[in-house]
Amino acid sequence: MHGIEGFVTATTTAQSVCARIAERLALQLGQWKVDLWFPKAAKLQYDENGSKLNLAVPSEFVARRIGKQFMGQIQVAAEGELGQSIELDIQIRPELFDAHPRTSPATTQAQQAMDQPAPVISRAVPSSISRPTRRPWNLRYKLDDFVVGPSNELAYAAATGLTDPSQDHHVGPLFVYGGCGLGKTHLLQGICNKILSQDHEAKVMYVTGEAFTNEFLTAVRTNKVDGFRRKMRRLEMLCIDDIDFIANKQATQQEFLHCFDALELAGSKVVLASDSHPKYIEQFSESLSSRCVKGMVVQVHEPDLATRNKIIAALASRRNMMLNEAAIQLIAARCIGSVREIEGALTRVHAMATLMQRNGQSGPVTIGPSLVNQTFASERQTRVNRIIHFDSIADVVCEQLAVDRNQINGPGRHRDIVLGRNIMVHLAREMTSMSYPEIARAIKRASHSSVVAAAKRMSEQLKKDESLIHPAAGTLMPITEIIERCRHAIYRAG
Repeated sequence: MHGIEGFVTATTTAQSVCARIAERLALQLGQWKVDLWFPKAAKLQYDENGSKLNLAVPSEFVARRIGKQFMGQIQVAAEGELGQSIELDIQIRPELFDAHPRTSPATTQAQQAMDQPAPVISRAVPSSISRPTRRPWNLRYKLDDFVVGPSNELAYAAATGLTDPSQDHHVGPLFVYGGCGLGKTHLLQGICNKILSQDHEAKVMYVTGEAFTNEFLTAVRTNKVDGFRRKMRRLEMLCIDDIDFIANKQATQQEFLHCFDALELAGSKVVLASDSHPKYIEQFSESLSSRCVKGMVVQVHEPDLATRNKIIAALASRRNMMLNEAAIQLIAARCIGSVREIEGALTRVHAMATLMQRNGQSGPVTIGPSLVNQTFASERQTRVNRIIHFDSIADVVCEQLAVDRNQINGPGRHRDIVLGRNIMVHLAREMTSMSYPEIARAIKRASHSSVVAAAKRMSEQLKKDESLIHPAAGTLMPITEIIERCRHAIYRAG
């Protein structure tokens, strides 16, 4: 049986006992896990006289990891073989694992020290073993600061579940995907920071897909691949942002697959983030995609109006900005896209408020709608001067509402098709100089009377600010919000 010879070291009389214990352990854990951990990392020593089983390991790290992961199974295997209770201790014995022992005079004193009784670690491996943890990520991203709304509540719940010490078992990785600036990085870094706040010695790492690739390639060029693998596979939590970066890099994907499997076998957790669902990342290997989807795959969406209001209020509070409710609502109505867009808008508003203070206004400035409008006046003028074509409007509306252009131009009366048609008419009248007959021809209507009726219906819905089921999102959303999302996407598309 593979791996058992390296796992057993004892006298001739006790060797068969240790071998049978090892075989029982392989049946419990699986032979692959025994091969992964024990041949070079642990050796059994059975004391017949004292009914005592020692487990020799080369370092404190291995002692901690085996004590956490396998002590219970080793105890069960030993007592099952011997038919009695047995004392089990871990001993740190690096000399048993030194393939090339030194014999120079300089090592004589160290060798004499090794001959002294080995320190014994009880089954409850102490948590005071020093494990320096490097934290290169931005410490301002914490789960406690994450603003939760309908667009991200599932992803947030999954992230907080990973940091709950009472939930020891997690099947598969957590894969978070969504557009840029929607909080994926915040969640990943927040997970790492939360775990470190609970255990400062926890082995966690946040890294981008690019950084993982560069570090692996550097290890290959400098013949330090073994060190890279040891570093990655000893982790308790690995969070990789922008994992789609490795999509077209076969060697890096293969290395990550091996790393992923080793971490999973060791009971460690993996969190990944990408702009796309793992099934739709181009040049992602089938093996990697299947491993990603076997866990929990959650999407973060663009925040709705209420969530944007909360995000703006939270960000303003952290920046010591005094925004009244009307200003918050005005910024939220303008910033439809990502949280980064909101941060950029607040930066500009804050700069304008600071400028007003320097120009003689004493005391802190309470920011209202007038200052917000003043800040973005030049941008509104740019929008007015921009030429918008009907095809751009039609393409964006179809994409936003997940309807087909041919359906819009056809006779269909489905709720989603009618909504898309009405929004096209409304935005064409607002953003272009097209007349009703011209719009009618653009959407293949025989008469412009139907276009006039569509414009009137949309005007009435806007006055009432009715809420409708968004065809793509499947959630209830104010009609003003749906139209503003389309308008924002049209200007962004240019």
